[in-house]
Amino acid sequence: MQVYQKCLQQKIPLETKSLFVSLKNNMSETKPLNNNNLYTNQWSSNNNILTKKLTAASQANFSTNAQSTSANTYFLKGLDSRILNAEQREELVSFVNQDPFGQSFLVYNSHEALRKLNAWRSKLSWIQPFYALKSNPIDPLVEDLCSNGAGLDVASQGEIKKGLEMGISASNMIYSNPVKEEKDILYAAQNNVLYTTADTFDEIVKIHTLAPNMKILWRISITEDNSQQLATVFSNKFGDDITSLEDAHQKFKFIAQELGVRLHGIHFHCGSGKNGSSSFLKAVNMARKCIEIGRQYGHAMEILDLGGGYPSGDLNDKFIANLKDTCNDPLGYRVIAEPGRHFSSQTCYLFTRILAKRSKQGKTCFHVNDSLYHSFNCVLMDGVSFENDNDQFYSVVNNNTLEQSEINKNSMINSSVFGMTCDGADVIARNVGFCGDAKVGDWLCFSGMGSYTFGPKSAFNGMESTTRVFKWSSPIGVPESPKKAAETSEEPSLIWKPKLEPAF
Repeated sequence: MQVYQKCLQQKIPLETKSLFVSLKNNMSETKPLNNNNLYTNQWSSNNNILTKKLTAASQANFSTNAQSTSANTYFLKGLDSRILNAEQREELVSFVNQDPFGQSFLVYNSHEALRKLNAWRSKLSWIQPFYALKSNPIDPLVEDLCSNGAGLDVASQGEIKKGLEMGISASNMIYSNPVKEEKDILYAAQNNVLYTTADTFDEIVKIHTLAPNMKILWRISITEDNSQQLATVFSNKFGDDITSLEDAHQKFKFIAQELGVRLHGIHFHCGSGKNGSSSFLKAVNMARKCIEIGRQYGHAMEILDLGGGYPSGDLNDKFIANLKDTCNDPLGYRVIAEPGRHFSSQTCYLFTRILAKRSKQGKTCFHVNDSLYHSFNCVLMDGVSFENDNDQFYSVVNNNTLEQSEINKNSMINSSVFGMTCDGADVIARNVGFCGDAKVGDWLCFSGMGSYTFGPKSAFNGMESTTRVFKWSSPIGVPESPKKAAETSEEPSLIWKPKLEPAF
């Protein structure tokens, strides 16, 4: 009765108060931990769950039983409009219940990554993808792609080191950064990374002086046609501006005769965005001309690197048609590409917890335990926006009973969602349709949160996010049981060997 009266006085829902009491009771018998020892650095895989091992003490500290709470998990479309079916939602809630008071976390869907890789193999069989590690560097995604035929696009000593530590051969990497530090070039050469890119004469001299055995692809600039629809435009920063065919002749002649360097291919990047770039056709045409011209001056031109710029969703016929001229081209060269978001975006689900519910200037607002400087960094650097999106919520699951229900449309309100940091600008969305029934302690599951969410996160304010990554496997977009769907659908192939023999 005393607790109930306090709830009335403070206008705090009784169920929320009970949640805090439950947490206090579960943690009162354990001593505070040194946060530096909360997690070990070793990854483990158990029953398809990939997560950092908890120390014995931290396991005791976070052993709160989900049965003692009345929290819910709300499912949102996020950046992937495909709806999870009931069994999939129930499976994902089991990850929440492992630590109902925990930090935000990711669930990685292995099936989706391998499905995308299979589709690439089927539609673009002559192009070997080199996964752009910066898009999302989580181990299980990299392992799935690189153990099944993909290479690795790396841009720094740190990314090269990560690839090597994961057992990926240096011969299956391309150091695709046209402006590099000297120590990074030396590290790449010492570890037998053979191919790299450059777009200035100074960079060519730097590479040739420090690592004369490295093979250089010349990066050309492609002015993006749909620049306003892209999250990242590259032509204003990277790539050599070839103004005419005569200009190309002069530059390739200068590199060969004055610098004494033999180029080994052409590279470009058409810009990056969730819908992909529409500039591939003109980029391919320019690259083919450069290959022809370069060979006139003794350049090998054995590789055409199509760079990035592929859509988050599936490849459509129009997109593929823009790349057809590189298939069995009489010029004769190997074709590779550097897709990032295409393989990462729709493979991950972000789970974040509501920390506070409040009224600000007459609007109901929610604070969550993630931020713009962590998993929602994609809002800052990747053009993602949830503003004025009133169709995000579609289902809610009770974490205790696993009872599921559709969202009551009458409960939807216009809200703001704040990140967990102390920065006043840490606003994930100022105006977004939000379920007014949601409360402190509830979880939110955002689909399609695999691209530029985990990689760019910081330690701003001394705060952490997504310290846990769970590995899951289920086909998305099927109404029936995932298990039944898996039995009737073709499983992702485990081995893919490109038609052309690797040149690396």
